[in-house]
Amino acid sequence: MRCFSAEMLVLFLLGLMVQMSMAQEEDVIPEIPEFRCGSENGNFADPLQCRRYYTCTNGKATKRVCPSGLHWDDEKLYCEFKEKAKCGPIVRKKKTKEPKIPKCNRETCQLPFCFCSRNGDTGPVDTDDSTNQPQVIVMTFDGAVNQNNFKQYDEILKITKNNDTNECPIRGTFFVTHNYNNYQMVEHLYSKGQEIAVSSVTGKSLQFSNATVWKDEIKSMKRFLTRYGNVPAEDILGARAPQLNPGDDDQFKVLIEEGFIWDSSVGTRETDLPIWPYTLDYRIPHECKIKSCPKQAYPGFWEIPANLHYNEDRSGGACSYMDQCIFSHLDDEDVFEWLKKDFMRFYESNRAPYLMPFHTNWFTHPHQIRALTKFIYWTLEQPQVYYLTATEVLIWMTEPTEDVLKQLTTSCKDLDRPVACKRSNSCAVPHEVDGESELRYFQTCNECPKEYPWVSQNNEAN
Repeated sequence: MRCFSAEMLVLFLLGLMVQMSMAQEEDVIPEIPEFRCGSENGNFADPLQCRRYYTCTNGKATKRVCPSGLHWDDEKLYCEFKEKAKCGPIVRKKKTKEPKIPKCNRETCQLPFCFCSRNGDTGPVDTDDSTNQPQVIVMTFDGAVNQNNFKQYDEILKITKNNDTNECPIRGTFFVTHNYNNYQMVEHLYSKGQEIAVSSVTGKSLQFSNATVWKDEIKSMKRFLTRYGNVPAEDILGARAPQLNPGDDDQFKVLIEEGFIWDSSVGTRETDLPIWPYTLDYRIPHECKIKSCPKQAYPGFWEIPANLHYNEDRSGGACSYMDQCIFSHLDDEDVFEWLKKDFMRFYESNRAPYLMPFHTNWFTHPHQIRALTKFIYWTLEQPQVYYLTATEVLIWMTEPTEDVLKQLTTSCKDLDRPVACKRSNSCAVPHEVDGESELRYFQTCNECPKEYPWVSQNNEAN
């Protein structure tokens, strides 16, 4: 047995501590005095450590740390491989104060290129009696389409008025994310007349991201829908910020650059009357629920706002997404009654489009599916109620006649869209995460790529 002297033992332990220190260097993040936010919201670099950054919201700082192997890139404003990252703080140019956007001017703002109202609560039909105008309903679905929700979506969207097979089924709009998405299912929905729109690749909030990140996410997602879902690029006209968190003007500049014609990211707070869609020629006519709304004017670009949903008695709470209200303690009849009361605030007032945003979460509760199904059948029995996609609503608003509405709601017989394949390719392809490769899976009717498609602004191969 080998014996160690005290001196040798000390040297051995010191050497071991040095080796451990070197091995853990990546994970040791020294503390600094309290980080103070300035007047701007957003993400900001830590002045002492590249892995750490801070999210400032209304003057309050939240400490965040990039995963091991990644550093905060203060130019791109996201976590990047450390050899590529530009550590901060980087001095940013101060934003010049934009000229104040005027309020709506109905004399100069004329359809079909411009639409506004002083309070946002007036529609395109010039009438003192709102019961003489149609009430449109727009069902929207956010996130990936896959085996967790496809069957429920498909069944809901087969509903017709009075279960009449000669009638067109109801239609909706899907804001698709890439992670865990099944492109064969998206292609099937598109072939049946559903509208396919863009959310993002990752599905993460991009609220404080810069234009580079927004463009990477939106352009890549649109490309994936075309390449793997066979949805023509010219039919992808709308977008929604992940989690209904708009990204200030960076988001809207990118949307216009990429050829979109409308957005549905802006939520409202409680208003006297529901808000109609409007173009961004003038100042937004309502208070934004999330403060990162666009501040500049974008003539001719449409915004379809997400009106707040609630009952007057406040049962279930108030929500922008339908599944954010609390229905766990209610049965299906209670949820049905809640939906009816919420809908009647629109139907009995100014008949602004009744936008119903859903996540998958709604369809994981059988009593909520039953309630929604019953609600759809009930609304179809009411006079002048129509289900349209988001783009169809804007088509009708630019020419609000009965003939246009009839054409939109009876056009399912001649869509001229190819049928999705019955057997898709199951792709198991490598994807690099934090410097390590793992297998990712997705379905497509087309050929599988060599690598998992992901955000990559300079890579058109995916």
